[in-house]
Amino acid sequence: LEQHGFDVAKGHLNQALSAFQRGEWSSANGELRNFYESYLNTIAERLGYEGADNSKAKRDFLGSGAQPPFLLADYNEWDSQKTQYVQALMNRLHPHGGHPGPSDEEDATFRLQITLITARLFLRRFKQRKTICNEQDRSLRLRLLRPQWELDQGQRARHAADAGASLREAGRAVPTHQ
Repeated sequence: LEQHGFDVAKGHLNQALSAFQRGEWSSANGELRNFYESYLNTIAERLGYEGADNSKAKRDFLGSGAQPPFLLADYNEWDSQKTQYVQALMNRLHPHGGHPGPSDEEDATFRLQITLITARLFLRRFKQRKTICNEQDRSLRLRLLRPQWELDQGQRARHAADAGASLREAGRAVPTHQ
């Protein structure tokens, strides 16, 4: 989270862990859902989402708008026609909507563990995607710069030829001492 600047998500995770340690299960659960939603939203934004500030639209983007898709249909992480892992986990984190209601230690422990495992998977995938994009950007920049470099190299050759010609001309005009 720190490595990629997911500060809001990190704050939610810290609050969830703190509430969990105090035995405040409902509070921990609420912060876990905020954590999950926050890092998915941030990933969508970093991968190019430009629509409305809508978490569902951002998850849709991760599943079908990002190219290649970030959420994988082959792993049932995303399917626009049926409930899949990402949305099912969102539903499981708060089966009663934004106000989770009472919870117990076992349920809160399950939510904490599944949320951390899922975050680990998606954050590693994001890191890999970012690394690939950075390599592609670097390659693209080099390809874009290369014609300019070749042009500069050609210009340098012409300037050197012109300078050589000028020196030869000057050599004829200026007597040499032998």
